Amino acid sequence: MGIFESLNRHPRPVMGVLAAIILIAGTLIASQLRGGPGASLAKQAYFTDDDGNSFFADDASKIPPFDHNGKEAVVAHVFSTGHDSPFVGYLERAVSSRGRDTIEKAREQMIADAAKQAVPMPSSELVERIRDNTEVKRPGSTKWILATSKEVAGVYAVRSPSGSSDVPHEVLP
Repeated sequence: MGIFESLNRHPRPVMGVLAAIILIAGTLIASQLRGGPGASLAKQAYFTDDDGNSFFADDASKIPPFDHNGKEAVVAHVFSTGHDSPFVGYLERAVSSRGRDTIEKAREQMIADAAKQAVPMPSSELVERIRDNTEVKRPGSTKWILATSKEVAGVYAVRSPSGSSDVPHEVLP
C-alpha cells in the first residue's frame, strides 16, 4: 500500500506519524544549531585544499573557499561504504565572495530564528538562499555546478571508488 493510499484510508494515524517525523527532525536541527546534545557533529567539518586527494577537519562554521596554508580550501563531503577507506565524494564552496556573505547572513538568521522557536525549523527561504549561492563538483572535475542546477544530481550520486555495490554514507569528523 502506498503512502497516498494509506493517507486516504487512515488519514489521522498517517498524519500523526508524519507530524512526529517533522517534530523529531526539527528537534535534531535545533539541537545542532543551539549546540545542544549531539551538536558536536556540527562543530567540525571536512575540508580539502588539494581537490579531494586528502582532507582535514576544521571549524564547520567556516564558509569556503578560504585560505589554508596558502591554498584554497573547500568543503570535502567524505563518504565510506565499510569496504572502502573514507573518500571524498564531492566538493562544495560558495560561488563568490558575495555568495559567502549571503551564506553567512542566512546561517546567522537560521540560528537566531531557531533560538526563538519552540520547535526550530529552518526557513525554506534561508535554505534556498544558501543553495542559490553554493556550487559543487566531483574531485578531479574542472566544472563547478550550481547547487540548484538539474546537473547537480549527478554530483550528489556518490559511488564507491572500488566499484563496490555498497551504498556510500557520509561520515563526519
